[in-house]
Amino acid sequence: MTTEPMRRLVLFGGTPPLLHAAIHAQKHGIEVRVVSEEMHLEEDVNQGRSLRCCLDGEGVGYQDVEELDPEILRPWVDGRTVGLSIHPVWIFRREVIDLFGGRLFNFHAARLPLDRGAGAYSWRILMGERRGGISIHVLDEGIDTGDLVMQKCINFPQSCRIPEDYFRIDIPLRNQLVAEFIDAMISGDPLERRAQDYTQSTYWPRLNTPLQGFIDWRWSSEEIERFVCAFDSPYAGASTYRRGKVVHLRGGERLNGSFHPFQAGLVFRITNRRLYVATRDGVLIINDVVDEGGLPMTDKMRLGDRFYTPQSQLDDALSVRPVYTATGVKAGY
Repeated sequence: MTTEPMRRLVLFGGTPPLLHAAIHAQKHGIEVRVVSEEMHLEEDVNQGRSLRCCLDGEGVGYQDVEELDPEILRPWVDGRTVGLSIHPVWIFRREVIDLFGGRLFNFHAARLPLDRGAGAYSWRILMGERRGGISIHVLDEGIDTGDLVMQKCINFPQSCRIPEDYFRIDIPLRNQLVAEFIDAMISGDPLERRAQDYTQSTYWPRLNTPLQGFIDWRWSSEEIERFVCAFDSPYAGASTYRRGKVVHLRGGERLNGSFHPFQAGLVFRITNRRLYVATRDGVLIINDVVDEGGLPMTDKMRLGDRFYTPQSQLDDALSVRPVYTATGVKAGY
């Protein structure tokens, strides 16, 4: 795959790698335009600073749109314009794809053809899988289906337990791959296209912690531990109920033990602010409990308190499918 040297870059979406891509390209004399929406523009991408604030600080132009309109993009796109999508909320229509004439790509923070979709590291933690990756592929009308042009594979160490641990290793590699892609586009170096093997593909949908992160205390201690870890920082924490109110748990760690299923969810020991909670086949140690507003609850816990999740809440968590739009998250079923 050969290209004319890039002179313009249109970035779609958000997250820290998009900011890194904009800064890297601009430093190399490339005209940069970011097309994003409110959710991504207000997201923290650099130590408490929003994407909008960072783009303003770097002098990078951006547009806040709800829908991708080819007419908005047309003045920016010519034979030396490259488009790169990084975690967008939109599905790209054929009119937008055709506008770029084969020079529109998608950044995907996972191995392809495995792990299409979203929520890569939470799903990895749930499955006990430590292999990951980063991919850039030609963008087409499918979901993460286009030919691969760049890819890095990652084997995460045992020390990685929660999404934040994975991101700490992953983000620098994401930035590196984005920079390598931009450098190749600037030089016009040929990119080898590799078709994805669809027989090896998997797809996992987006996750939303407040809607789906509810613990089923009938699970084994290992299953609950993985679940608590999967929704830990930077997310709000796995959810359950205590005395009729929703709380979030963080810092799950399991130990061996033997209890009856009726004891599952009971706090039977509190030592050094760590809660020992019975499960049907072991013990779950919880380091932090917070309420729905994020305020600490650990010191309010008492021996004999029970964590539980109503069946109706579990049914909702299984049946909901979060849809991310330019204006926020919607619950679809």
